[in-house]
Amino acid sequence: DDPVTANVSSWTNTQIVISGLAGAYGLDGWIINPGDALAVDVANVPTGVAAAVFNTLA
Repeated sequence: DDPVTANVSSWTNTQIVISGLAGAYGLDGWIINPGDALAVDVANVPTGVAAAVFNTLA
Protein backbone atom coordinates (compact mmCIF):
# COMPACT_ATOMS: atom_id res chain seq x y z
CA ASP A 1 0.00 0.00 0.00
CA ASP A 2 1.07 3.57 -0.68
CA PRO A 3 0.78 5.83 2.36
CA VAL A 4 0.26 8.96 0.23
CA THR A 5 -1.71 8.98 -3.00
CA ALA A 6 -2.56 11.66 -5.58
CA ASN A 7 -5.97 13.00 -6.56
CA VAL A 8 -5.82 13.15 -10.37
CA SER A 9 -8.20 15.69 -11.94
CA SER A 10 -7.30 14.90 -15.56
CA TRP A 11 -5.09 12.55 -17.55
CA THR A 12 -4.11 12.70 -21.24
CA ASN A 13 -1.28 11.20 -23.28
CA THR A 14 0.84 14.30 -22.60
CA GLN A 15 -0.23 15.62 -19.19
CA ILE A 16 -1.37 14.41 -15.78
CA VAL A 17 -2.92 17.07 -13.53
CA ILE A 18 -2.70 16.38 -9.78
CA SER A 19 -5.26 18.39 -7.81
CA GLY A 20 -4.24 17.28 -4.34
CA LEU A 21 -2.84 14.56 -2.14
CA ALA A 22 -4.71 12.00 -0.06
CA GLY A 23 -4.17 9.05 2.22
CA ALA A 24 -1.64 9.72 4.98
CA TYR A 25 -0.62 13.14 3.59
CA GLY A 26 -0.30 15.57 6.51
CA LEU A 27 -0.01 12.81 9.13
CA ASP A 28 3.16 11.85 11.00
CA GLY A 29 5.35 14.28 9.05
CA TRP A 30 4.10 13.24 5.58
CA ILE A 31 4.17 16.75 4.07
CA ILE A 32 5.88 18.45 1.13
CA ASN A 33 8.04 21.51 1.76
CA PRO A 34 9.53 23.85 -0.86
CA GLY A 35 12.74 22.32 -2.21
CA ASP A 36 11.82 18.73 -1.28
CA ALA A 37 12.73 16.10 -3.86
CA LEU A 38 9.66 14.36 -5.26
CA ALA A 39 9.39 11.13 -7.24
CA VAL A 40 6.08 10.52 -9.00
CA ASP A 41 5.63 6.87 -10.00
CA VAL A 42 3.04 6.04 -12.65
CA ALA A 43 2.15 2.37 -12.40
CA ASN A 44 -0.32 -0.21 -13.65
CA VAL A 45 -2.40 -0.69 -10.50
CA PRO A 46 -3.41 -4.35 -11.04
CA THR A 47 0.17 -5.47 -11.73
CA GLY A 48 2.14 -2.84 -9.79
CA VAL A 49 4.51 -2.50 -12.74
CA ALA A 50 5.90 1.03 -12.98
CA ALA A 51 5.39 2.62 -16.39
CA ALA A 52 7.32 5.82 -15.63
CA VAL A 53 9.03 7.72 -12.82
CA PHE A 54 9.24 11.52 -12.82
CA ASN A 55 11.68 13.24 -10.45
CA THR A 56 11.30 16.94 -9.59
CA LEU A 57 11.58 19.48 -6.76
CA ALA A 58 8.65 20.95 -4.84
